[in-house]
Formats: sequence, structure tokens, C-alpha cells
Amino acid sequence: SCRDYWIETLRSREERRTIRRYAKELLEYRNKGIRPPKSHRAERPQAAPKQRRKSSSKATTRSTDDLR
Repeated sequence: SCRDYWIETLRSREERRTIRRYAKELLEYRNKGIRPPKSHRAERPQAAPKQRRKSSSKATTRSTDDLR
């Protein structure tokens, strides 16, 4: 799927693992029929260059919208 392809294009193994874990948590919330708290966010590694992070954040928005 598009979401899986996007996850594979991420910069590092750790970043892919973090996003997958976040997606699983979102699915658990959905399966329980509750909304995640607004503070629930994926924890991204801090080593990203400024420009790369900017384009990734746009993709993150699309990815989380697909999971809702």
C-alpha cells in the first residue's frame, strides 16, 4: 500500500520502526473505539536535517490521515 511504501522510504531503520509502532498504536485506539489523546504523536529521531524533516512532516500528515 501507499502507506507501507512511504514508511520504507524513510531515512533510517529506527525511524521506520518508530512510525510502525505509532501506526499500530493508532490502530489499537481505533479498534477500541476511542480517539487517541491530542498529545499522542510519533517520536521522531532528532538527527534529521532541517530540509528533510520538513518534507517528511508533510508525508506524516498524509500517513496519519490515511489511518483515521
